This record gives sequence, structure tokens and C-alpha cells, in this order.
Amino acid sequence: SQKTVIKGFSITGARGNVPFKQIPSEDFGPRNNSLKRGTFYLLDGGGLKVFGQSAPTIEDVHFYDNETDLCGGAVSIEQQSFKDQSVIFKNCIFENNRCPGTGSAIDVLSGSAARIENCLFVENIANYGMERIANEFGLTYHPEHGSGALTVFPGSSAIVKNSTFTKNWNAIDDHGTGSQYEHCILWKNSLTDGTRPGQPYEFDVANASGVKNCFIHGVINDLRSSID
Repeated sequence: SQKTVIKGFSITGARGNVPFKQIPSEDFGPRNNSLKRGTFYLLDGGGLKVFGQSAPTIEDVHFYDNETDLCGGAVSIEQQSFKDQSVIFKNCIFENNRCPGTGSAIDVLSGSAARIENCLFVENIANYGMERIANEFGLTYHPEHGSGALTVFPGSSAIVKNSTFTKNWNAIDDHGTGSQYEHCILWKNSLTDGTRPGQPYEFDVANASGVKNCFIHGVINDLRSSID
């Protein structure tokens, strides 16, 4: 639960190369019909993987120089609809994390929830390997512009307050429901390695009603022109 606190660590050096032949099996007892470990369980989350009903509090942790084979360069959240409690991040730094898929810093997979307060996201890059991922796994997601340092999938939500995104390839892409972004700075998130045809953006948000009192400045401020 949120009473579990991980505090004061540096998490670095993950390289996410998993030489697996098959998905391992595990007995989840009465939740067997709900919890399914699959490709995202094994290949997502360079520094931290949150799965199922887990919802810890992460404070004063520096995630840097992590990389995965798929998504969630630093963190992957996969609560699989057990999202009564959000995973909490406070006073954390996400720096120079990478992934060929979505969410270079934090990937919030469908059926998950995150709360992010006073965190810094800097120099994180996602979506540099979408052609390979499409060939190997049959997965595509935002191939033109790519995903952000924070990716929120449909069926998920994020509450982000007093946080700064700068020098990432894209800041935030959120196609979830009920997300909130308040008093955040999104500043020139245009770091690139030249692998995506589209220009970088600060926000790609499907439902922008929760975006309030944010400072936004970049090549494309609002990809979907949805923010008031």
C-alpha cells in the first residue's frame, strides 16, 4: 500500500535485456482471473516495476541512466485495474532514461493510477525503436511524434502537481481519464535522436479539462489543441 515507502535511493544502470523463452507462470490464488503476467511485466520498467495491487510511495529517489527493451525506461506501473490506491512519487528526479516504446520516465499502463508531486523530468527519450517493436511484438503507438517522458494509457489516470519537464523528447502524452496537471512547467521538450518524423510536443492530452495553471513553451505546445 502507500504505507510502503521507498526513500532516498539512486536507481541506475538498468539495461532491460531479458533473454526469456516463455512467460513464467505464477499462482495468484483468487485473483488468477484478473492478474496476468505477460510481455509488459517482463520487458517494462528499467528501475521499478509496480504490478497488480501494489501502490507504494516513492520519495527522494533519483532514477537515471536506465533503459528497457520495451517501455517505461525508469518506471512501469501495471496495476491491472487494482487502482484504488495511486502509486505516489514525491521529490523524485527522472534523468536520462530511455526506452524504444512508451514512457521514457514513467509508463502508466491501462488500469493504473499515479500521483506525482514536485518531481523533475529531464533528458528522457522514448519511441526510438517503434519499427522494431512493431515487427517483433506487433505494437504501435504514436509512431509520428512519439510518446513523452510520462505516458498515460486509456483507462488510467495521473495527478501531477508542481513538477517540471524539460529537455525530454516530448513531455506528456495522456489518453487516460480524470488526469490533473496543476502548477507544472513544460519547457522546450525537444531533445531528439532523429528517429521520429514528427516534431516534438509539450502536451498530447485527450481530455484537457484537468490542465490548470501550467507554464507551457516548446515547438508544439498542445498537439491536439485541447487545452484551454
